[in-house]
Amino acid sequence: MSDKKGVTPVLNVLTSLLEDFEILQQHSVQLMGLLEKLDAIELKDAKLIFNLLCSLTCGERADDSMSGLHDEIHMIVRKQLSSAKKIVKHRGIIAAVAMAKALVTMVEQQSQDVMDDNSMTIADLPSGNPQDAATLLTLANTCTLGSPDSVGLYYDQLASMLMTTTNLDHQFMAWLYKLITGEFQNIFITESVPAPVNDIEMSMQYSLNTAEEVDAPIAVNIAELSLRSQYYENNSILTLAPLFRLLRLIHFRQHDKDLSTIDALLGCSVIMPNLNDIYSYDTEQLKQVTDCIFHCINWFREVISAFVTQKNRKLRHKVLERLTDVVSLENLLEKCLESIPEHKLPSSYFDVLSQTSKQLSPSKGANKVTRPRKKQKISDTIINPDDTVASTSAAVTQTTKTTTTTASKKKSKELIKTSENIFREMDTDIILLLRYPLKIDDLSSTVSQSSMVSQTTVLDINQFQFLMKDFVNKLETLSKNKDLGFSHMNVVNLNDLIADSIRLLPYIKKHLNVILSNIDSLLGQTDGCLDSEQIFTPEANNLKTAFALIIKSFNLIFGWSGFQHTKNLNLLKDCLKALRDETQSQMISVKGLSMEFATKTVNYVNYCLYLPSAVNLVQTIQSLYLITSNPELKKKITLISEKLLNKKWYNTNGDLEMGKNSSLHTDTLVKAYLSGASVKTVGGLVGTLQGQVSELKAKDDCLNMLSGINKMNFYIFYRCLCNTLVEAVKIEITSLTNNQHLVLWRATALTMQGLMTVVKAQETRTNLTSFLKSSVGILKIFLSSGIPILEIMLRSKTDEVIEIFKIIQTSTRFLHHLCCYSKYTKDTSLVAYVPQFRLLLESLLYRVKAALVANGCSAAFWMGTLRNRDLHGEDILSQSSMQTDESEQTGSDNEELPPDESEGEETEAPAAEEGGAASDGDSSASEIF
Repeated sequence: MSDKKGVTPVLNVLTSLLEDFEILQQHSVQLMGLLEKLDAIELKDAKLIFNLLCSLTCGERADDSMSGLHDEIHMIVRKQLSSAKKIVKHRGIIAAVAMAKALVTMVEQQSQDVMDDNSMTIADLPSGNPQDAATLLTLANTCTLGSPDSVGLYYDQLASMLMTTTNLDHQFMAWLYKLITGEFQNIFITESVPAPVNDIEMSMQYSLNTAEEVDAPIAVNIAELSLRSQYYENNSILTLAPLFRLLRLIHFRQHDKDLSTIDALLGCSVIMPNLNDIYSYDTEQLKQVTDCIFHCINWFREVISAFVTQKNRKLRHKVLERLTDVVSLENLLEKCLESIPEHKLPSSYFDVLSQTSKQLSPSKGANKVTRPRKKQKISDTIINPDDTVASTSAAVTQTTKTTTTTASKKKSKELIKTSENIFREMDTDIILLLRYPLKIDDLSSTVSQSSMVSQTTVLDINQFQFLMKDFVNKLETLSKNKDLGFSHMNVVNLNDLIADSIRLLPYIKKHLNVILSNIDSLLGQTDGCLDSEQIFTPEANNLKTAFALIIKSFNLIFGWSGFQHTKNLNLLKDCLKALRDETQSQMISVKGLSMEFATKTVNYVNYCLYLPSAVNLVQTIQSLYLITSNPELKKKITLISEKLLNKKWYNTNGDLEMGKNSSLHTDTLVKAYLSGASVKTVGGLVGTLQGQVSELKAKDDCLNMLSGINKMNFYIFYRCLCNTLVEAVKIEITSLTNNQHLVLWRATALTMQGLMTVVKAQETRTNLTSFLKSSVGILKIFLSSGIPILEIMLRSKTDEVIEIFKIIQTSTRFLHHLCCYSKYTKDTSLVAYVPQFRLLLESLLYRVKAALVANGCSAAFWMGTLRNRDLHGEDILSQSSMQTDESEQTGSDNEELPPDESEGEETEAPAAEEGGAASDGDSSASEIF
């Protein structure tokens, strides 16, 4: 149990056994030993332990024999809550909530006799479990005062209790309802505008409520609590989002999913600084304003999550308006962080062990900038031409600002790109907003107007992008089993999310059609020119991003491992049917439906204007192929990959895609294109490549056969060709006749020769390494599987076998030179393969000579000593200076090879006729096979 990675699965299994309560309860004493492991495990595992033990020792189902264990756990909880160590206190909070949940969880459904007295106290609760649970939570709340992260963790744990437990004691819930409602109102709601703090004026902003909806204007006091955080430790702004989450879950439960009692909070104002000109603030002020924006974003995120399921038309409209506010505030936050890249944002979640990484991620690698200690407005850095000193100072300041902005843009964009890990997670119910029609006014006038006549609530492109990013992030997070800390996403079941996603696919398909029609219009305006300026406008980039997000969602949905189980076959059918056109024929076969979808996907190639969307398009069909094993889908994958590799890819600025991510994406496309290729196919590609590779001179030069392969990423294509050849030989060698072996090895030898020609034209370390590595792999197969067959066929097919030896001779000579050169230059990436190559040559030497002698062809074999040459045929000086008479000796009886440590000589022998070894102008050279 000391291994952290092994703890969680064991605890999950034990928790699942709670259905056999009586059997598990018999082992309660042994399970109490888990408490001794608390110091060595993470908080999330500590939560599982306390949930398990409290379920066995507390509550209705626990008998009197568990009272001693119950008291022992209660004592441990009290000690943890009173600890001065934060990590121990956090364990105490988790344990207290777990024990309270066990105490008030009811086995049978209760009658609806809820106490509804506004002055309800603990004393009003029935004695026993409800009162004990309330007392324990009060103790936990008291012990967390003065520690905002502890308070936030306490609220989040209570919210998790309400999400995961349905049958809680009604009287306890009534007490909690009054307590939390009162706390939220007293701490965060205000009816007046606070006085300025640190010269930062505040006002009520973002109000959606009308005078008819509220009696008096109210606001959530974000700015004052944030700006005066040092004075409000007990009422920290950090607890706003978790406390409201708890509040809305309680109201949701107590009022049968109706939130009308708190719906004023959806549209109420927020107290915020002036955000019209963020550059008017000095550095310290901007940091404080940035924190206010961050807390406001988290507030709006929680509000949207709360009211997205409400059916009132006005509330739906306000939810979309709040969504627009979140989008604009996140863009504003990005601008702020460009000016203060070193600033560390507050926490959104409060578990200690994962809090460090969450806090450091925004400022990791940030370029720190020296700023003046004196408060100086950013707008004051204007150069004064009349004052030389001021001009110099201002110029330095302006240069620093420019450098800071440039250096921080990438950092800031990365922050926003991974914003889902920084802000509060929104509920999965947010995907319900995708049911609204998408309206794009800028580029298309043919957008489903009929659907908008009857419904005025629509999504704009920014709202749609936000929703799809959130949706994709949730699918990706859950499918990859990422560590979520104490986010509420922990309780989300991926199976349920996939099922909900399938219900939304018809709406997503409609959105996709709208986006495709707009991209069609865009491409029509540019005559299909993919590097036109119109392709890189903000509106066009929005369309490309939206399309990419939809395709990625398809990839994640079809990539769900559950579809590979037959029990989910009907679910997969529903998914494929949801993406069909209404006019298509009725099909019930999964293979037929998947093929139909893949055929439609081929048409999406023209709409892929981002390289990531191209990768996701291919991976979507690959996922379907893994599910159905339909060979026709394999052909579609090759076809789509080829079309995508024939396109040039540009980033949002109109520059050619470069960098690590671009290389990874290109590698995925090339592997898909070559997947399952035969030796004959690879040979044909290499043959075509030989005639085009010399054209790759400048970095932007590309191949005629595949426009997406240029000089910068050619090494990816070449490496994949080499690897594919090795894999193809391994597969094809398993079931061939002797004559077919000859055909295979002749084609393989010719392909190796072609790869050698290509690498000579594009002589880079990566290409040379790929060729050497793959050649070693092929020669190993040749030695183990090829030579035995050729020995048999040598007598009947002498000319054909010797021809194969002669073709391979060309490649092995170059490999010999490559190995010598790598040792001479001490290139470690190449030297690593030299010992393997030498051993192969030794083995091949003896096998070839023995085969020739046994078949009466010894005249075709002779051996000499090869000079050590570089890749261009020039003698390596270390050998030239040590030439002796022995280097000129030749003969069939000279079979002894030099030791591996020798860098001066490499012995080789050919299978040649009439001086075949003297080819390439090297009369003293021959090769081992």
